[in-house]
Amino acid sequence: MHFPVISSNSPKMPPHDRVEFQSPMKEDDASSTATSVLSDFYSVNSLKAQFSQLDVSFDQPLPNFLDVKVVFAGSKADALDYFRPMFLGVSSKHIHNKFKLLSEFLDFIDRPEYQGLKPKEMQSRFSLDSTKHLNVNGSSGCCIAAAYDFLRVLGPYGHIFGETKTWDQGFELSPNFEHVGAFVKFQNPNDSRDAGVILFDEYDHDVLCLLNGQTIKANGTSWKLDSNGDLIIKSILHSNNQYTVSHIPIKHLNNPDDTVGKPYLFGNSKLQQYHDFFIRRKHEALAKLDFCKRELTLRLGTTKDVPQVKFKFDDIVSDTFSIDVTDYSNEDIRLFFQVEFYKALGVSEAQFWLDIKRYIMNEEKIKKFFCFPDDISNISS
Repeated sequence: MHFPVISSNSPKMPPHDRVEFQSPMKEDDASSTATSVLSDFYSVNSLKAQFSQLDVSFDQPLPNFLDVKVVFAGSKADALDYFRPMFLGVSSKHIHNKFKLLSEFLDFIDRPEYQGLKPKEMQSRFSLDSTKHLNVNGSSGCCIAAAYDFLRVLGPYGHIFGETKTWDQGFELSPNFEHVGAFVKFQNPNDSRDAGVILFDEYDHDVLCLLNGQTIKANGTSWKLDSNGDLIIKSILHSNNQYTVSHIPIKHLNNPDDTVGKPYLFGNSKLQQYHDFFIRRKHEALAKLDFCKRELTLRLGTTKDVPQVKFKFDDIVSDTFSIDVTDYSNEDIRLFFQVEFYKALGVSEAQFWLDIKRYIMNEEKIKKFFCFPDDISNISS
């Protein structure tokens, strides 16, 4: 089925099971608090003023937003029929691979021309390009790689959104774009009320479709698209009855690597925050390095209730550590040394353990460049 396009010249989260076809609801109290920041919040002058207050460990560029130029001409039902299979195809193949970003940075700082530079300057000079994390089988990188992979299948309809947290459990926040995904806009040529947005997020089980002015609620989270289809306000209600509020402007984010990718990788040097590095394929497998506990966690799946095993850093780099499955008598442990585990993560057995040992041997260097609770002063030295 072919659909024409409408040209327009007008301007982590855990996954949720969503109720998609609710009628528009009254905005809740948390969203009402957040509506003081509307579409003009994301104007260039406003962003310059807000980002000047941020204290990050490198010069963070302003987000470069572009207006949506191509809109899908069809009903909500047509749009879901057309785009949902594309989501499932990309989402099932994407590997969220923060190991890859860490390897690229270690390769970068090992180059002779960068020796002697301060950590801050090295971070500033490091260039992240998530388009290089696409391959014929999908994508292996952070959420930005997944967004670019969505754009490959969405064609001219696809755009990248940036999500910024604006309110967190009683505190208003300076803008910090911390997540991206893809979106398309749709408009039924025969019904002006049948118009809205579909979000494509690597962390979710399905697309999220919102009509203009609609609110969807599920599992303590609500998403509201304003009546013009320009801004989504996302509110999460926590167990302490406090809210986290995020804004998603429905504009194309043209520089996601600089705006989201580098802050995601390095964090804020002035905050005591926890960093872990991991590789994950949804529903199938996960490997996570915890530099605070100094341990590697392997999981057959991605939730905490699945089979898992932990190895201490010192044991992994010892002469007695083996990756030969025949050296393990425990059947539960043997599962993590089978070829299927590495295949799920898109890496060979040899490369996986070579990378793990490299990260452990560079532990001191990694803690110098990234923000850890007990070592946050190093970044400015």
